[in-house]
Amino acid sequence: MKYAVILGDGMADLPEACPGGRTPLELARTPVLDRLCGGGETGLVRTVPEGMAPGSDTANLSILGYGGKRYYRGRASLEALALGICLRVHDLAFRCDLTGLSGDGPAFEEMQMGGPGALAGKEEEAYISVKEAMGKESALSLVPGRNGKCLLLWKDGLLKSPGLMNDAAGGCGLVPPHEMMGKRIGDFLPEQRALRKFSEDSYLALKARFPRERACFWLWGAGTACELPDFSEKTGLSGAAVTATGVIKGLALAAGLKLLSVPGADGSLDTDYGGKARAALKALLEAGMDFCYVHLEAPDAAGHKGSFEEKIRAIENLDRLVAGPIYQGLKESGEEFRILVLPDHATPAVLKIHTAGPVPYLLYDSRRKAVRSRPYCEKEAEKTGILVPEGQRLLDRFLFKGV
Repeated sequence: MKYAVILGDGMADLPEACPGGRTPLELARTPVLDRLCGGGETGLVRTVPEGMAPGSDTANLSILGYGGKRYYRGRASLEALALGICLRVHDLAFRCDLTGLSGDGPAFEEMQMGGPGALAGKEEEAYISVKEAMGKESALSLVPGRNGKCLLLWKDGLLKSPGLMNDAAGGCGLVPPHEMMGKRIGDFLPEQRALRKFSEDSYLALKARFPRERACFWLWGAGTACELPDFSEKTGLSGAAVTATGVIKGLALAAGLKLLSVPGADGSLDTDYGGKARAALKALLEAGMDFCYVHLEAPDAAGHKGSFEEKIRAIENLDRLVAGPIYQGLKESGEEFRILVLPDHATPAVLKIHTAGPVPYLLYDSRRKAVRSRPYCEKEAEKTGILVPEGQRLLDRFLFKGV
């Protein structure tokens, strides 16, 4: 038996928040997913554990079988692993995004959050400016990422700020910039003096280098050292993952999944969807892997932009360029197989942020005869009356139980 998970990040939406009450999943042309519904099971699943913030970290941990607070150590711990950084027991890491600010007030804390895309094309210069301003003696160190998304490491930070992760592990703490658009940043700055100073110093350094711009490096997603039980030892299955997203790369590495590289995959709307499908099929059919986790960021990116049109197009690309080839390739191989399709959470385009409610899943089994096509969407999933209360239970249902 071969197992393929196709994860459309943020693909779900809220019908009541959509024009005409129809979500992007309803409006998108998804003949492959609809066909798979006829040979499988659909329902709703709670991927975000109760009391935790909705995000790719908490939800994907749950979907891969590591749900709840037992294993969660913060988003930045996973992103650090993706960059080859193993945190020590008392170290802290933070997601650190180059974000634009608005407002003409003289005080840093009176500025309003302006969102991503600041200093486009000048991200490396911005990183160097802030790095130089920090100096070599600081306990904080800035690690470069992609497109202005860096990490800030605080050596022994947990000893110097022991209460910080009490909130962060529960999903609170430092707020992502996309959740505070247009709001006064002084209401969201960290209480820890060293972190607050870093944010303000980054603003001053960037203002000096780019006098006409207003930007800073914004901290969120605090994390400590993360260790997970090995996926293969836990399930008895060899596994791989295809993703362009740092937090999912780190999760795959922590779980012992083999990371598959697709050069044209960048997490954007125009990512190499076909390359991801081919990589998954190669792992399953040529390398002999049992399980492959295919993650696509594009629907989530469209939701954060507030674009229904781009979200619909991302879903249609997932259907045509990923689900279609994976289904056809497995079918032609003669192997028995199962496919699980779902979002990790909803990213409603009208809200531009994540929400934590149940999301629709589709579980297809090649041994089950298809009756007819059925729409894959939130409303149809709700009609089945099936609600899986935790993401990790859905993984057990997918791997070990009949449909």
